[in-house]
Amino acid sequence: MRKMNLFTIVLFSSFLFMLISVTTVSSNAVETLRISGSDRYYTSSFVAQDQFKTSDYAIIASGEKFPDALVAGTLSIPMKAPVLIVQKNNIPETINEALHNLKVNSIYIVGGENSVSKSVEDKLMKEYSIIRIAGKDRYETSQKLKKFKENMFGISAGSGVTGQVPGHLYPEALCASVVMSPKNYFLTLTKFLDGSTNYAFGSGPRARHVHGNSYSGWFDGKDKYTVSAQCANHRASYIVDELHRDIITVYLVSGEKLPDALCASGYMAANDAVLMLTPKNNVDKYIYRFLKENKVNRVVIVGGQDSVSMIIDEKLDNYDIYR
Repeated sequence: MRKMNLFTIVLFSSFLFMLISVTTVSSNAVETLRISGSDRYYTSSFVAQDQFKTSDYAIIASGEKFPDALVAGTLSIPMKAPVLIVQKNNIPETINEALHNLKVNSIYIVGGENSVSKSVEDKLMKEYSIIRIAGKDRYETSQKLKKFKENMFGISAGSGVTGQVPGHLYPEALCASVVMSPKNYFLTLTKFLDGSTNYAFGSGPRARHVHGNSYSGWFDGKDKYTVSAQCANHRASYIVDELHRDIITVYLVSGEKLPDALCASGYMAANDAVLMLTPKNNVDKYIYRFLKENKVNRVVIVGGQDSVSMIIDEKLDNYDIYR
């Protein structure tokens, strides 16, 4: 399908550009859009403001140390709040502008002071109510987030659905956070999977630390893209069977470069949508299969061409979900 028009949306508060490429499509073909900024912080800001007009809450995590930001998605979705990323010792101006434009009142910082410093917290406290959810490392922080979520939504300890993902598998953790987003679902990062969880996530031999355990859900595969597809199918079933709504959009994020992907959970909070990982230069077969089986013809790519190349746009532009 021929690309028909290309336009820019100007965010007047920053005087910078968010580039969204759009295709003209038939009812059978895939419509592709792309949202990206000049860096991960602009992308985070653009994603938040694209999906939320206002938000009482915002979740702040590190844009430099990924694990805390990855599990933050389990809080973002049930709270319907955007995830915004900052530097350890600095709040990028585009993030400040997003917080003001969204009229945020309360901020939840996910991660310790080695990820988001006390000086950044102090700056935010001048304008916002702040709660920090943090442990001594990524594993303890995920446990603290579990307890916080239990208290926030009135879930008795031990009564929810639990999930584990090895703390070194960042892409899988991103996908897992979307699966584990309902109010009574809790995701923790672990060094080794064990039998004390309902759902387990991982890919390849490094994730297979446990043998003989029977999980309610075992999201396993030869690689992160297989796990991504399994997570997407699970979320699709949740949207259709539990929420009784149609799947509107598939969001594609890089499976290789995570910075642009960190804020994508904010989209899940605002839409009946599914997130999938993609290689930089190729549309994985699982993405085609998901679009076809679920009759989804709208794809939003989050991130710049260094993360997800224009080859992906071009391949999807020519794909007919009914062929």
